[in-house]
Amino acid sequence: MLKNKKAFTLVELLAVIIILGIILVLAVPRITTMINKSRDKAADELKLLIESAAEKYVVFEEITFTGTTHTITLETLQNAGYLKTSIKNPRGGDLSTATVITLTKASNGDITAEVTIP
Repeated sequence: MLKNKKAFTLVELLAVIIILGIILVLAVPRITTMINKSRDKAADELKLLIESAAEKYVVFEEITFTGTTHTITLETLQNAGYLKTSIKNPRGGDLSTATVITLTKASNGDITAEVTIP
């Protein structure tokens, strides 16, 4: 006597696998793009934070310029307490303490900072 067994056929399983494959092909590049965009935004925010800390450092520590530019390192800001000691790079790894911040003093006395996050 044969019993009536309910199961999926091979065709049904293959259809499900193909549909999942199509979803993956469409979703993975979009998710990767979203992750990269969020890392770039976080790096931009970190850049602004470091530049702001550098500008405060120059003002509060009364740093004098010999010309229109002055450079400091990330380590200088960390040792002075303007930044925490370990800063994670949103794009991966730690930022080097040797990261250079270039400060520029305009003729009107305004100070701007520029740092590049790798």
